[in-house]
Amino acid sequence: MKVKPIIGLTLGDPAGIGPEICLRALSAPEVLRVCVPVLFGDASVVRAVSQRLAAGQRRGVLPVPVLKVRDFHRRKKITGPYLVDCGAVAAEAETPLGAVRLGTSYDGGEASARKVAVDGMLQKSSGVLAHYLKMLWLTPAQDRLFMGPASERRRFFDRMVASFNESHSGHVAAFEKLMRERNALLQEPRADATWLSTLETQMAEQAVAIAAARNQAAGLLARHFAAGA
Repeated sequence: MKVKPIIGLTLGDPAGIGPEICLRALSAPEVLRVCVPVLFGDASVVRAVSQRLAAGQRRGVLPVPVLKVRDFHRRKKITGPYLVDCGAVAAEAETPLGAVRLGTSYDGGEASARKVAVDGMLQKSSGVLAHYLKMLWLTPAQDRLFMGPASERRRFFDRMVASFNESHSGHVAAFEKLMRERNALLQEPRADATWLSTLETQMAEQAVAIAAARNQAAGLLARHFAAGA
């Protein structure tokens, strides 16, 4: 019996057609006749695309076993097809601090811990990336952003503001926490007026910082667009 070659596939752009093409390849009879396909990528992305295709009643979408990276390496025989749950991205960037190599990955382990490396050295958290790059994602999955509720647009704008002001996300998180505490307090039959006043004072302080950061970011964007950049 002829041994089939093992062919590794990667998702490509998770927001593009790559996941759909890979799913079709995993279940296409003409592919399975000549090789053992193994897909490497984020299992949550693949599951979402598989469910969408199944809902649309498209053919060629079949479930495949999902393996962690360590389990895949331990297998003595690859009979496939498989989906190996993992993900990574790396880049070389020119920053105000000079050229730097950045990378992030996860291996699909139980804790799903994401690893971040700078110039080949592992870091304690992904927050270190903010020292080198300001990133904002707008993907096809967000195509209804400007037609949905205003709260979604505010959250998107706040992510944009955070690229100008590193402390903005902290102020937003603190405000939302205080608001939840205030709402919970108001549900009590006899809310403590002193504690309620304290919460509202702290909320006002955070709100002022949030509004100032949003206004500053909006001004920067307005000048950027006015300059025709």
